[in-house]
Amino acid sequence: MTRRDFAMPLSRLKLLLILLLLLAPCGCGQSVHGIGPVSPVSRHEDGADSLRTSLSPQQYRNLSRVSLFDAYPPPGLGRMSAHFDHLADLRYGHIPDTTRYLVFGTTDDAQGQLWLADAAAESVEQLALFENCHTGIQDWSPDRTMVALIAMDDDSQARLRAYIVSIEDLSITELGSSIRPVQGPVFPDWSHDSQGFFLSAPVRPKDLKNPANEIWQWHRGEESLNKVYAEPSDRKDGGHNEPIRQVVASPDGEYLAFGRSLSRDFQTGISIVRLSDSQIFQATWEDSDRYIHQPLAWSQDGRYLFFSRGYADDSRPWRLDLTEFLQD
Repeated sequence: MTRRDFAMPLSRLKLLLILLLLLAPCGCGQSVHGIGPVSPVSRHEDGADSLRTSLSPQQYRNLSRVSLFDAYPPPGLGRMSAHFDHLADLRYGHIPDTTRYLVFGTTDDAQGQLWLADAAAESVEQLALFENCHTGIQDWSPDRTMVALIAMDDDSQARLRAYIVSIEDLSITELGSSIRPVQGPVFPDWSHDSQGFFLSAPVRPKDLKNPANEIWQWHRGEESLNKVYAEPSDRKDGGHNEPIRQVVASPDGEYLAFGRSLSRDFQTGISIVRLSDSQIFQATWEDSDRYIHQPLAWSQDGRYLFFSRGYADDSRPWRLDLTEFLQD
């Protein structure tokens, strides 16, 4: 048999492979999977969407909140901004319906400071000093009556400290905490009714190589943070746990949803944990670490979970139907 005899079969084989590639699913469409039907949020001619119709007005406003503490001095403070020139990492939070601002910053010698600035009275008042403070994260409660302030010790112990600032009387309460994260920052996520917040932190238990994610809760009236969920540190598949992103509680408080990437199998998705028995469910996933699944909010009736899929400049909202899941 001559070399030419092999030419036709090989060329036909190449053509067949090309056709198969063209006909195969490209994965460019919807590649999101879930424990229930998953679909992009639909837009209507009147400009409404299923996010607006499924959430309360307060919930819908909260979704657009990146941070209510601004890194730049507000114009209303004017020359008073000079009072804070000795501070780094400044954050300004406007107290609603007033001319007052909360101002947080840190000094070069790792001292956190919280100030009250009144634009109308052109006065400043120091509210608190936080010694040995590495970083500070501030987040308003949805009803704007409290601020959760999260700080980290600037030493080898790296203990997390949490404070509640009451806007009514400007009192500051430190919450009991034994959390020692292996990395930060740690962000609080308030419940929609402003009755408390959750925060997640990667910690490293004794004698275990990989960090484990823990979720802690504070509820109004309590004096300390309480651990409500801890995942295993050493995974059986050999991977390590990526830090948990935003934590969102269901309206009835029975479930928590959070997004993260699964480093071992290059999947991203949202997990749901049932607090009564700490059982965890993979709610959404796709076989790619290109997209980030970030939970946004539960619907008021708890039947749907809204989440974003994409990057910061392409975070189109999606909806996960949990009706059948919750009936099981």
